Amino acid sequence: AVVIRCVHRYLPLPVPWRHVPPLGRRTKVVLPAVAWICYAVGGNLLFVNRYNRSEGIMLKTEQFVKERSWKQVLEYTDLYFRSGRTNQLMAYFRALALYHTGRLPYRLFDLPQTLGVRTLYFPWNGDSRESEYGHFLYEDLGHLNEAHRWEFEAMAVWGETAPHLLNLARYNIANGRPQVAQRWLNKLKQSLFYREEALRLEACMETGQVPGLHNAVPKSPEGAARFSNVINIGPELEYLCRLDPTNRMAFEYLMSHLLLSNHVVRFVRHLEWIRRFDYAQLPPVYEEALYIYKLRVGDEVFAATGFTLRPETEQRFRRYARLVEERQMKTLQTEFGNTYWFYLNFLSPYGNKVIAD
Repeated sequence: AVVIRCVHRYLPLPVPWRHVPPLGRRTKVVLPAVAWICYAVGGNLLFVNRYNRSEGIMLKTEQFVKERSWKQVLEYTDLYFRSGRTNQLMAYFRALALYHTGRLPYRLFDLPQTLGVRTLYFPWNGDSRESEYGHFLYEDLGHLNEAHRWEFEAMAVWGETAPHLLNLARYNIANGRPQVAQRWLNKLKQSLFYREEALRLEACMETGQVPGLHNAVPKSPEGAARFSNVINIGPELEYLCRLDPTNRMAFEYLMSHLLLSNHVVRFVRHLEWIRRFDYAQLPPVYEEALYIYKLRVGDEVFAATGFTLRPETEQRFRRYARLVEERQMKTLQTEFGNTYWFYLNFLSPYGNKVIAD
């Protein structure tokens, strides 16, 4: 009782609810606004802390690839690799963007190519994730049979989604298989969002010409068969260059494949195909590989190739060789990090020697 009396003496009695003054108009507006601001700031901080920026860049890059916005693809892949990351899918997207912007022979070695030939393509190894992406390269090369195989494998993994069905229909129309294409189009015509696109493709069946597709591989004669090399893209690129001499993408990818795999001798053997195209002069990387070949075979054999080297290339190699001998790696990487010489000596996963045929 004494304690209770003391409490009531020094603490004010609770004010009845009916005596609490009502909130003002300004308070009614300010309090919800403050609550929403706190909610937004807290949610944003939580998102930033948990958000994986590299995954965001990859998703955006894939979107640009599908939209064929190649300058944006190049911008995002360069941003990704500048942070020191290594990723085969992003390297694959970057190579596509370099070709479509006319820079593949000029900027292939701007970034460390530690993946070797895997920079250019996905060898088939049954990986479900990789199955989504292989068709991009083969479609652009005009190797539609191989693009169809990749897309069909992707459909087997991910189901009959609209993008897979559209691509399968496109490839079958261009390959002269309208009845197979019709099967996929019938499914799309029953959908809400893809019916019009399916009808547009259906109208292409009479001519067999699909906008945006080029079939570089003609139909084989009766009884003839050729099996694609699903592990090594090199033979496929050489096959395309022989079938379609104007296929610049097949040529540049073949040259890049041979350089990345240390096959300098084979590179020089096929370099004569460059005369089919309108290069103002040899790309610097091609000259660097030619100079290595010259050092290997001597002046007389090199002269038989019909190619000449600019004096600047020989001067640059002498500077490069001196830095290597003096082991000035920092200066060497700064001045020659984007050259084929540096790749062959220090980065190639296949060793630092030219592979003899």
